[in-house]
Amino acid sequence: MNSYNWGWFLRNSLLGLFYSIVFIFANLLTSFSIALPIISLSMESTIRAVVVVGLAPIIEELVFLLVLCLLFIVFKRRVLPAFLVTGGLFGLYHLLAYQAEVGAMISALIFRLIICIIYYVRKSRLDNPFDFNTTSTLISVIILHAAFNAWILNKSFGFVVVG
Repeated sequence: MNSYNWGWFLRNSLLGLFYSIVFIFANLLTSFSIALPIISLSMESTIRAVVVVGLAPIIEELVFLLVLCLLFIVFKRRVLPAFLVTGGLFGLYHLLAYQAEVGAMISALIFRLIICIIYYVRKSRLDNPFDFNTTSTLISVIILHAAFNAWILNKSFGFVVVG
């Protein structure tokens, strides 16, 4: 990669970390909580960290970015319905997949709405998930999601990386 691409990656990575710090700080002021998946509770701690902090944010962000883009097109470029339905689906996904409480579902919905707003504010083209602004924002929100998951994991278990 040339220096411009590294700068682009670093800028979006730092932006993602900034978002996560703001989000975690807001979490400290409220009772906002998203549950950890049941399957991760039975895993050895290193594998749990890789799944919860590494794989889940990447997979969830890719899937829900595509869901958001599809809904944006379905709702004829109306942002609010696309955001609300995407948030609702993300919350429902966390409720069903993670066997969470309704409060955690609402927290997941709010988390997804914040990510949708980040896409909107960063001028992402929601009708084209491969647009440069959209993919650069994707980097930021994956880092936000990973950092938030790491914080939840630490809050729930402490960071024990070795079995």
